[in-house]
Amino acid sequence: MPKTSTRKPISLPVVGDYPVAGKDYTLALPKGYLSVSQIEKYLNCPEAYRRAYVVGEKQETNSNLWYGSMTALALAHLHRGKYTPVKIAKEIKAHKKECDNWESRHSVEGCIGFVLDCMEAYQKDGVAKPRKNGKQDGVEEEFVIEVAGVKVKGVIDLVEKQRVTDFKTTGNASGYLPESSIQLAIYALATGVSNVGFKSFVRNYSGEYTKMVKDYTMLDLKKVRVWLERTVAEVARGISLGVFPLTNPMRNKLCCDTYCSFHPTCAVNWKRKIKC
Repeated sequence: MPKTSTRKPISLPVVGDYPVAGKDYTLALPKGYLSVSQIEKYLNCPEAYRRAYVVGEKQETNSNLWYGSMTALALAHLHRGKYTPVKIAKEIKAHKKECDNWESRHSVEGCIGFVLDCMEAYQKDGVAKPRKNGKQDGVEEEFVIEVAGVKVKGVIDLVEKQRVTDFKTTGNASGYLPESSIQLAIYALATGVSNVGFKSFVRNYSGEYTKMVKDYTMLDLKKVRVWLERTVAEVARGISLGVFPLTNPMRNKLCCDTYCSFHPTCAVNWKRKIKC
């Protein structure tokens, strides 16, 4: 579990002519704040956001979530010097109920094999040294910032002295571009570290580890701040005003063409073929 942050929210001054919560509109967020996942959900499909956070509809899980959460658990142990293959295997088995309904290719043993292979590859590449920041140890580090009058909260996988990393498990590493990631933009502003990126553990259709892909970029924090002010402000205003169209604002199309956790119930999603 991430350690509780003792730092006060960092308030970023508004840059440009963007709507400000409490000034240009009345802020009304389901959770009282935004997170990276909430922002990305709204940008991919406002209707999916409404189902997840306004209605509280149960989302369908997939193997990426299961593999990702177990890999994150192992990485946290590793960075804190508490990792052993036997220990993580026991912990994954303890979470067995989370994948009981999946096909055999997503079995517990398959997940254990994938996670252990990921940890072996990561250790060969060189284990990072997290930075110390007060009571936080740079592993699953919590943050709170305020953007355009909106509180944004989150947890960062790994914070080093001069680099921030988010770990991914995926079947397609090319889908993560650090220079256009709002997630990494938020992390950069929250930490003041401009060198940000992803380390992706790629798996094949059978769930087996294939390779680790590293992709970092240097962000201009001033430009990022302008982009972030505009994006967060527009997302918060849309949610507060109850604007939830069946569109994908990021791609300007009717619906996202990637996996959607609401495809069993969404009228748009169940009409097309889904690739999980």
